[in-house]
Amino acid sequence: MNYSDDDIQFLGGTEFKPSQLTDKQQPASRRWWIGVVVLAFIALSAATFYFWQKANSRTLAFDYPLSRTSTEIIRDLEKMPTDSLQGVTMKVDSLYGVSMRLYELHGLTPTLSRTAPSDSDSTVCLVTHGWDFYWDENHQYKYIGDFIYHGKEYASNHSKAGFVAIVGDKWQIGIGQDDSIKEYVKAHNGSMFRQFALVSAGQICESSLP
Repeated sequence: MNYSDDDIQFLGGTEFKPSQLTDKQQPASRRWWIGVVVLAFIALSAATFYFWQKANSRTLAFDYPLSRTSTEIIRDLEKMPTDSLQGVTMKVDSLYGVSMRLYELHGLTPTLSRTAPSDSDSTVCLVTHGWDFYWDENHQYKYIGDFIYHGKEYASNHSKAGFVAIVGDKWQIGIGQDDSIKEYVKAHNGSMFRQFALVSAGQICESSLP
């Protein structure tokens, strides 16, 4: 069939479908970029999970000798004798030739309070700051380290090795990072908070958060 330059020609038709590249026919550069994007996404997800897990389960490496095991601390907490004396006693002593009068308070009961007591409360003999905290980006109060209050766990973190545990009218100050002491305090409706360890088995501790 012959056509002249002035003739109009129609190519295709209703059944005409332009050919499309299959996955195997896609340019190599496009497949390469898709692979890079997928690998970058996997690496970013893994890094996010790692740092999230590290931030939520920080444990301070405590490389100092311990004077007592956790089992011994629990035993001492259970068998701590009750002070049979009541009131205030005084004794005289000296330090470097300086005479001193030392007053000992007897029959006191340790308690942990999340609020400051009233100035007019005559039953309070001594108040001191215990645990550390911070405010997060949502203005929520966050405890640093394990915190148990009347058997309820408000925070779980081993970033500090030292602790104070109170069960009933008995208490212990010690060092330990396993959860056995915390679980004992929870089971007996006690209270506990953590702080930095200053001295362990006669050695000064240089503690810091990771």
